[in-house]
Amino acid sequence: MDGGMSKEDAPRRPTFYAWEETPGPSRRLADERPTPPEEKAAPPASATLVEEFEDLSVEAEALSFVRAFLETSEQDIAQKMTFLEQLGIIFEAKTVEGFRLFPSDLLIRVVEVLIPWTASGNNLERKTTAETLARICSAVRVLCGYRATTEFPVMGQLVGCLTLCHYDNERMVAYWAARGLHHLYAFAARCRGKSTAEQELLARVLRREGDGEDEEDPLESAMIIPTLFKEVLSPAEVSDLYLTALHGLQETSAQKIHAAVCVEKALRADPAASLGKVREVVIFLHGHLDSFQDRLAHEDLNGILHTLKERHLSEVVHTLLSCSPLCDSSAATLWGMLVSRSCHAEEVLRHLMACLQGQPQKPLLSEEEIATLRLAAAHVLPRILEQPPLSLRLVLQAQWEAACLSLVFWVSHLHRGAPGTTPSHGPERAEDESERLARSSVGTLRRLLEEFRPEELPNDDTIWELLGSADTFHQGVTRLFRALHILSSEELHHVAAHVTSFLRGHDEHQAVTAMNILTALLRHTVIPVTQEVLRHLTAQLRSPNEDLHSLALDGLLAVADKPEQVWKLLPLLPEVANNLQESDLPNTRRLFSQLQRSLEDITSPVLAADAAGHLLPLFDAECYVARNFSIHNFRAMLGRGATRALRDLALRSLAPLLLHLHDESSIVVEACWQTLSTAAILLGHRKLHRLVLIRDKWSTCWIFGKRFRKVAACSFQEQILGHLRSPQVSVQEAAIRILGLLGEETRDRRKLEVINRALRGMRSDEQESIRSCAVLATYALEALRDDDPPGRSLRERLRRLCGACCSSA
Repeated sequence: MDGGMSKEDAPRRPTFYAWEETPGPSRRLADERPTPPEEKAAPPASATLVEEFEDLSVEAEALSFVRAFLETSEQDIAQKMTFLEQLGIIFEAKTVEGFRLFPSDLLIRVVEVLIPWTASGNNLERKTTAETLARICSAVRVLCGYRATTEFPVMGQLVGCLTLCHYDNERMVAYWAARGLHHLYAFAARCRGKSTAEQELLARVLRREGDGEDEEDPLESAMIIPTLFKEVLSPAEVSDLYLTALHGLQETSAQKIHAAVCVEKALRADPAASLGKVREVVIFLHGHLDSFQDRLAHEDLNGILHTLKERHLSEVVHTLLSCSPLCDSSAATLWGMLVSRSCHAEEVLRHLMACLQGQPQKPLLSEEEIATLRLAAAHVLPRILEQPPLSLRLVLQAQWEAACLSLVFWVSHLHRGAPGTTPSHGPERAEDESERLARSSVGTLRRLLEEFRPEELPNDDTIWELLGSADTFHQGVTRLFRALHILSSEELHHVAAHVTSFLRGHDEHQAVTAMNILTALLRHTVIPVTQEVLRHLTAQLRSPNEDLHSLALDGLLAVADKPEQVWKLLPLLPEVANNLQESDLPNTRRLFSQLQRSLEDITSPVLAADAAGHLLPLFDAECYVARNFSIHNFRAMLGRGATRALRDLALRSLAPLLLHLHDESSIVVEACWQTLSTAAILLGHRKLHRLVLIRDKWSTCWIFGKRFRKVAACSFQEQILGHLRSPQVSVQEAAIRILGLLGEETRDRRKLEVINRALRGMRSDEQESIRSCAVLATYALEALRDDDPPGRSLRERLRRLCGACCSSA
């Protein structure tokens, strides 16, 4: 029935006097009810409730029957009528003591059982049920002692049910519904502290409706009644009332259907109408969409959905995905309505893509629920892309790259396993289903590109075949994103952010896909290389996964190919060097060769000092290629000028350079000699320069400690202490010997004690040569611990040192 029913088409309520002035029927269950005697003005409640049961055993027996009836599963019409008759006996109680036989939880259960009976096709059952509910409402108002409507959790459902019953074609059903509504409103108004003005308005509305005085619209009160009740009900109760009105659209009576439409319209704009009931409303809409389309105008149905998605879009999307994973025709219609407005199409698409990637914006979901949402989103996306409305087309035009990436990562997930299949299907069935879904999703991806980016669509059909196979998927990803090279800077930024989000996860398979995409973009586009991208590349070098490690190194090579990006990479070089493997040697040489070509273009002393500062920590890298690269280029940077910053760096480099004169790699040793020569010239130390030219290691170390005594007592000592844990045994031995020389030069007992403590710790090392060096250096420092005269010669110092060593032996 169309929601825009005219007043001529709307069925008329029978003329009926309102319950305040009309006698009520007796409790006898007969097909024809005699007109009851006229009711007098209601006496005060205190006088009405003084009467007691004459025989409580009758009520107890009726209560036993009620309990037994509720436990039975098969209930025919005769049993129902007997049940209603026993309830009538109980609710004719006139005292609180008698009513206490009926506990609150049992009362709520009885109401829940009776509410569906009001839609029965049997007139007598409907009339008797409405009468029983009216008496229950009277008891709730007066006898139960409830202090708030929340103590009666079926309040909202009962109001909705009686509102629809008020428009039943049977006059006695309408009569008892009016009485029930009056009692419920009086109870709710008392709990809320409302005045009696609204109660009088409700009574006038019910009386006018019953008398047929409203000639303009006989169903006008169907909107007034819920409007009055929502002022005295809690948000959860208003939500129950709204859901009950939706259920009323399934009624067979045209009068009730139209009343349900009116109630829904009256509550639609109320924010409390869908509070806590979004899931139930969406499931109900999906399950009864066909009947709704026959009884509601399209704009009414769209209005219901629009109201829900205005406030609870995420819940609507997740519920619709859960209740229809395969996206049946009803779900497809609802999805079309969801994306029909531009203001919501973008957010709906974002939720779908998040679910497709296994990152739904809903907390506390199990892995099974996430898998269901992913599978459902994979079925929904192609359905809404078949004939996308203009609003969705505009969104996809602007966010096609995000949709494209979502589909790529979904296919990657499918190739890893078989989501959405049950164990009963078996592994072969699951694998076949996974491959079918993967091919279907690849087809959706191709259709998406054909629709929104035809100029970038790869002409090679091989790409789609590679993507559809689990064995060649990553090759297909690389070729696809090489082909998508005509991207704007904003699109590249979005792609980079999307891809790096998968590198933060724990799914290695999707991380490999993300690294494939990132490497392809770094090589073939001008994607912005942010610090976050570089951090992800260096972090993946530590991955035990060989594919991730190799792809990360390829990405770093792509960054090094771009001279403008070298400055971003320099601070990360120590971490990069320490995570390289022996198998990476060819690519490592390529990486540092590319970096060296970029550094050769530096001519400014300021920039040279900045670059040298980043190269200095790389002196101690585990990879000898990295050590040679850093020392060689450090020397080149020192030659760019004689600024104070470069001289400070040259001074800081002396200790590590002296230590690496004992490096295991002859190439590194040669680079150290050359760099020491340049540093000595820059520092103006001729004696050090002459010793470097003749390659005298220990004299160079001694003059180093002698010339830079003040500095050695500070920073050099800390630098050398750090090399005691060097991975090279020869460097550790050199550090021990140089510490002995520095300890001899220092006059600070506190610093001398630090050196002694470090050397004593090395006496328990696993290497025998290191233990021996540590023992000799310790005894020598103990022999020289007393203050020596300032003019003692080197010969005298060596004599004392030899004497100490001989005595210790």
